[in-house]
Amino acid sequence: MDSSIPDRNEGRVGSSKFEWLKSKLVEYSYKKLKIVAVHHHLIPVPKAGTERNVLFNAGDLMDLFQRYDVDLVLSGHRHYPNVATVNDMVISNAGCMSCKKVRAGDVCSYNQIDIAPERITVRIIRFESFKEYSYPRIKSEIFISEGKKLARIVQIAGTFFSDREIFEKRKYENAVRKINSLRPDLVIHCGDIVERGIPQNYELAQKYLEMVQSPIVYTPGPRDINYIGYELFPQLTGGWDQGFETPLFRVHAVNSSQYDSDVGAVGRFGLKNLEDVIREQEQEISIVFLHHNVVPLPHIREKGLLEDAGDVLKSLCDLGVDIVLTGHSSYPYATRVDNTIISNANAVSCQYVRSLYGNSFNVIDIYENLVNISEIHSLWGSKRILGIWRRNNRNERIASLQENCRES
Repeated sequence: MDSSIPDRNEGRVGSSKFEWLKSKLVEYSYKKLKIVAVHHHLIPVPKAGTERNVLFNAGDLMDLFQRYDVDLVLSGHRHYPNVATVNDMVISNAGCMSCKKVRAGDVCSYNQIDIAPERITVRIIRFESFKEYSYPRIKSEIFISEGKKLARIVQIAGTFFSDREIFEKRKYENAVRKINSLRPDLVIHCGDIVERGIPQNYELAQKYLEMVQSPIVYTPGPRDINYIGYELFPQLTGGWDQGFETPLFRVHAVNSSQYDSDVGAVGRFGLKNLEDVIREQEQEISIVFLHHNVVPLPHIREKGLLEDAGDVLKSLCDLGVDIVLTGHSSYPYATRVDNTIISNANAVSCQYVRSLYGNSFNVIDIYENLVNISEIHSLWGSKRILGIWRRNNRNERIASLQENCRES
């Protein structure tokens, strides 16, 4: 697929090419192996600088590829090699083969891909060294038993508390009644609590958030810290370093928002602190939440990614984090990158939504054998499943990552 745009670094697969690709995937659906090649990268690449020129409609393409069981996606563009899986679809990004414009002090490299009936192996070959990643081929899976339910977490975002029409009071109140009836162990708010960071909106936030009967933790969105919200947010929430833990799981908050800017960033210092905390935790399940999305979302011009999304995503996956929760762009979505499940929440009570389903919140049910993420409509309480994934314990996930990757 030609994703290039003349005179620009950004990429796009336009509507006509998108429909053509969809028709080809339908036409060749009987094939045992399906590969798509595109220049611009689909998911953020680590050590590749500011993440501002991913494919504009990367989320739509990822959704399309997974619907039609694409086995392998090949890309380039960022001058740094990277391999990852999204719901078992292998994404191989090539570095520079013979160009001086390498990144992060890297050397020239190329990717060698071997495809067997049961596995896909990608070898990143550099001068005198290589890294090899090996993954099982995509296969349908039937879950026999969920096992015992261990925890229930509700994920919300985009409440937009305000005295203006943008805040839909009825939807919020109905959503809270449903949340209280679900009796979750924890409610996680992934940002954009208020419409604007002004005292009147934060006073409303205090009033409406008291309706939630379960424990609740927060991370700010850009709207929460604009104007004087930078001072008001910690007064409402009790501080910037939000967290929660039980004997089973530990939740870590990450502030990805910046004062008076829609652009998100965690930063090297913030990422280092997060890595240290995750390595020291003793609980079986690790959950990280932030506002900005770390993978592209469908139906969105992809400008909401973190600037350092590649580094953050790679680090969280390598550390074996179970679940990453985000709340940007007002679109419900859930997927899995390597062994890390990623869930983005829709706006729960704001008129700015990108889903025909309307306002909603997510429910994450953690069982012994699987994780089930559902979307619940804010007004009517109707439910649909966003995804179900088999669970492994943290040590098994890290061991699996190490087994998948061989370096020499």
